[in-house]
Amino acid sequence: MLHIPRPQRLRDPSNLSQMIEIEKRYPNVKVIIAHVGRAYCPEDVGNAFEVLGETRKMCFDISANTSAENFELLIRAVGPRRILFGSDLPITRMRMRRVCERGRYINVAPRGLYQGISNDPHMREVEGKDATRLTFFMYEEIDALRRAALAVGLKSGDIYDIFYRNSVEMLCDAGMPASYLDNQGGKCEPA
Repeated sequence: MLHIPRPQRLRDPSNLSQMIEIEKRYPNVKVIIAHVGRAYCPEDVGNAFEVLGETRKMCFDISANTSAENFELLIRAVGPRRILFGSDLPITRMRMRRVCERGRYINVAPRGLYQGISNDPHMREVEGKDATRLTFFMYEEIDALRRAALAVGLKSGDIYDIFYRNSVEMLCDAGMPASYLDNQGGKCEPA
């Protein structure tokens, strides 16, 4: 699981170069880029998906990301078999939604519900109707994936891959016993 650095996030040329280098230099390593490379706003992407579309093994998790636009670009670049659902709990248990303003993400939360967020530049507290309309951040993440899936025409099997099969296959490759799986189509070959 790789949380890429640098303020430019996924679009950073050094990040992209190093991600490509990891895939080329270590062909057997399983790399998951967390949070779609922290591309929380459309401005965080640049030409990243053009570059990363050339990768063959690198995977991406969507945890704590609500950018339907970036999910759509990701799906088009790498396909649904290299995307993993991730929850990022307990963060996504928060009642909030994410907005982008001038290329910067802001998490909007009900005033006073969470301690210590008033000085965080990525947090904004709201009151009244704006606050009562906020749901769990995880629902916002799932809805963003739903909108992207509709936009690119994913089928139910593709959604199943993202939410289950892709992760199971990765865990199987890492040695998870077959007995840990349910009967929903995921299978590990016995060791």
